[in-house]
Amino acid sequence: MKEIEAKFLEIDKEDIIRKLESLGAKKTFEGEIVASYFDTPKRHLKRKGMVLRLRRRGPGSEITLKRKISSTEAKVMEEYESVVSDFNEMKLILRSLGYIETVRRTKHRMTDSIGETHFEIDTIKDMPTFLEIEAPSVDGIRKAAESIGISMDKAKTWSEGDVRRYYRKAK
Repeated sequence: MKEIEAKFLEIDKEDIIRKLESLGAKKTFEGEIVASYFDTPKRHLKRKGMVLRLRRRGPGSEITLKRKISSTEAKVMEEYESVVSDFNEMKLILRSLGYIETVRRTKHRMTDSIGETHFEIDTIKDMPTFLEIEAPSVDGIRKAAESIGISMDKAKTWSEGDVRRYYRKAK
């Protein structure tokens, strides 16, 4: 499956929420997300443009393998994801296979959806709140952004790690 998304930094969270409500968006998630990223000690996955993530999203957990495809107007990744019944047990399995946890991140996320388009408002400590729009196509992201008054000129094809590095440098 392809994941197609773009990030929009330093949004007015309350304004975006009002606009989404007026468009009839449905809240599909709100809560804390804890993500652990894994790789081999020699970073084989990173060198191949791949990411292996184990994530706790509210009461549920999932494991995801992503591979970068492109990032012109939006970040496009090939993505394989599966629900995991036990976050800690899966972490033990990954470690037993020789993977190491390279990064652990926590954030608060609010997700609203209109059809197959997801608007994810992420709040991370010591950073301005940002919006991620995920849609089945780049054109879908463009239309979604326009529907809430945001220009694609402001779109970033960054990963969350890129956003974090950007704000660390800005300090």
